[in-house]
Amino acid sequence: WVENETGQAGNHLTFAQADTLKVLVKVRVDARDVGKPADILMVAMYRHNVESVTFTRTGAKWQRWDEKLESLQPAQSVKELPEILEVPVYQGNLKEMSGEFIVYVGYRLEEGVIVFNGGEPIRLVVERLRE
Repeated sequence: WVENETGQAGNHLTFAQADTLKVLVKVRVDARDVGKPADILMVAMYRHNVESVTFTRTGAKWQRWDEKLESLQPAQSVKELPEILEVPVYQGNLKEMSGEFIVYVGYRLEEGVIVFNGGEPIRLVVERLRE
């Protein structure tokens, strides 16, 4: 779910670079995992023309990711997974980055099992400012 300051909201939308965006992901937690501690993981693919870069968020900082699951660091940790996990992903504008973004959010259990919202990632396009 993505929303801008004018109220445009949803998934698979196009925004302007100057728009202030709020990205929030809701993950339905597997019933067997509810109540368990977990690390929250975030991955974003960014495509601009022919360039494609994958990022992960560690704490509050986004950084390039080597695409190896074992290197994923948590964006945050929770003591008990709820039935629906609501994760704020990003707030701000993308004035420096036009292109397509695909955001995946999930969780990693203590035993190492990783569950992502792969079937329903957040997709958005940011259009370049016209001069």
